[in-house]
Amino acid sequence: MIIVEGTSIDQFFSVEFVKAISSLSEIVHKEGSGIVIQLFQGSRLQGGEVIAPSAAEVSREATVKEIEEIIEKFATSSFLAQGAGFDGVEIHGAHTYFFNQFFSPILNRLNDFCLRCA
Repeated sequence: MIIVEGTSIDQFFSVEFVKAISSLSEIVHKEGSGIVIQLFQGSRLQGGEVIAPSAAEVSREATVKEIEEIIEKFATSSFLAQGAGFDGVEIHGAHTYFFNQFFSPILNRLNDFCLRCA
């Protein structure tokens, strides 16, 4: 089993990217191995405005709409990864990426839509 690391969910909205990873999964399967892709939401790495579950010094609080859009992007990216020949996805939930921040009482002070998990 091969795990392709650190792939932003936003990359799946590029036809060129999906074609490229489809070629990768074909090669891996041809050699008899399975392949999984690791997905994360990475606004801070892509030059976008940094959002977090709650406002902090380096981010602003995500809106409910933005959280819903990110959830939809994870679902769509997972579906497209399957269509590109991947056997599964792994949600990257470490290193203070967006998903991981929901488990931090420092970074997540929400008390409504997304309750604090920590």
